[in-house]
Amino acid sequence: MANLYKRYETVFGGAGTTNILTIPDATNAVVRSIIVANPTAGAIDVECTYSPSGTGTVYVVPSVEVAAASYVDLLSGKVAGPLILEQTDILKITSSAANLNVTVSALLIDRN
Repeated sequence: MANLYKRYETVFGGAGTTNILTIPDATNAVVRSIIVANPTAGAIDVECTYSPSGTGTVYVVPSVEVAAASYVDLLSGKVAGPLILEQTDILKITSSAANLNVTVSALLIDRN
C-alpha cells in the first residue's frame, strides 16, 4: 500500500466518546487536522484523546468549548502541529451533546 490521504467523519448522535480513527497494523498516521463543528444553538464541550496501542488514555486536548454555530480545529493554536499516531493507536473524541460534527484529515503511511 502506498501513502494515502484519508478523511474520517462522524456526527455524534448523543453525548459520549467515539472512536474516530484506529490506525491499521504496519501503518503510522500523520493527523493534520481535527475539526469539530457545532451546528447547534448551544455550546458543546469537547475533549480529544488517543489510546496508544489501544489501551490507556493520552490527552491531546483535555477540554475545549465549541461555541454555538462555530467550529474549532483541535490541532491549531496552542496544540499547533500534526499529531503522529502509530499502529493500533485509537483517536477518540468525547462530546457533551449530540450533533457535534467531526472531520479528521490524516496521511496514512504504510511501513511495509
